[in-house]
Amino acid sequence: MKSMKFFFAIVAISVLPTIGFSQAVSINTDGSEADATAMLEVKSTNSGVLIPRMTSLQRTNILNPAEGLLVYDTTTDSFWYYDNGATVWTELSGAAGGTCSTLNEAYNCGGMGAGNSITTDYGALTLNTSSGASNNDAMIITTNKGTAPSPGSGITVTNSAHGGAISGEVTNSANQYSAVYGAIGSANNNSTVGAFPAGIAGYYDGSGIGVGVWGHVNA
Repeated sequence: MKSMKFFFAIVAISVLPTIGFSQAVSINTDGSEADATAMLEVKSTNSGVLIPRMTSLQRTNILNPAEGLLVYDTTTDSFWYYDNGATVWTELSGAAGGTCSTLNEAYNCGGMGAGNSITTDYGALTLNTSSGASNNDAMIITTNKGTAPSPGSGITVTNSAHGGAISGEVTNSANQYSAVYGAIGSANNNSTVGAFPAGIAGYYDGSGIGVGVWGHVNA
């Protein structure tokens, strides 16, 4: 019986890929040693490495995951690693091939320099600020672009259909502020004739009937 066990052990070892042991472990078919800077080197020209695949529920049910634990989530079709410092699972995405489902991912989705445009194929992009939020603004845009000959805008809206480019509405009956509000900082001392800065400016340049700024208050 001992001889049979020894025989099967030899057979099992003989069919395994070559594993070289030095200061590190190398798994390959050519017998080469692992790179000196690697604890483990897997070499192949026709195969990859599969890490554990599981659903989101199975992933989040892992008890006390180790720092840097890596899995492939079949629910989100993406890789996730565990951040022990923040005690959260973090998705590996945002570059080319990412899910592009968040604003951070969308910015770099497709590679460096791409993804600066977000397309909403259906419905509106809505920003909601809860009453308990520490910041009262739903969106803050800060820019330092633009020169006097070529001024820049913090936000530019173009509407190629019917309707306004920007629409503001206040629905609180007790509100004492404006739907659209513009202000010029007190540090501005520009006095150029014909180019005075304005909190809100409107300009109409067309052959039809139109106004630069139009306002309506419901009685």
